[in-house]
Amino acid sequence: PTPLWAGDVTGRARVLHPSTRQLLQRFPVIDQPPSVLVNVNGLVVLPGDTEVLVAIQGGMLGVWNVKSGRLIRRFQSDGQKLTALSLSKDGARAISGGRDGQIAIWNVATGARLQLLCGHTGPVQALTITDDQETLVSAGWDGRLKSWEIYSPGSPVPNRSRCRHTDAAGGSHRTRRKLRSG
Repeated sequence: PTPLWAGDVTGRARVLHPSTRQLLQRFPVIDQPPSVLVNVNGLVVLPGDTEVLVAIQGGMLGVWNVKSGRLIRRFQSDGQKLTALSLSKDGARAISGGRDGQIAIWNVATGARLQLLCGHTGPVQALTITDDQETLVSAGWDGRLKSWEIYSPGSPVPNRSRCRHTDAAGGSHRTRRKLRSG
């Protein structure tokens, strides 16, 4: 059976047996003493089950080896406070959302940022890529659900370092609907 993964407030990842919930492994994903609280805000197992991608609230995004617990690759997230994490079906792209409303799309193999999207006025809450791998859907704490055209791996990207802003006319995204907040 596939093990369960969880992050905790001490910046550690835990691997649990799916039926017994027995702790199989625990390793730090950030170099902090256990007394320092650092939220793990996203955790996805990469294809092949040997690596895990973890987003730390403080802005760190990285890939760790499951068996050794060692950091393999760190992404340059510019200190963005991360609030959401998702992975494309093929495992080639990671998507992170931040407290500032920005969404970054990453090359998992290299850690390079491929796209930076802006449009939410509050933290990004959830992210997913459609089955055709061409559309990203995001939900924000601003009550908006947005869909974004995204680039496939290997295609030219207009500007990786600046935010692709959205505008009232639609621009590079469509706001699907305002979600009811309560």
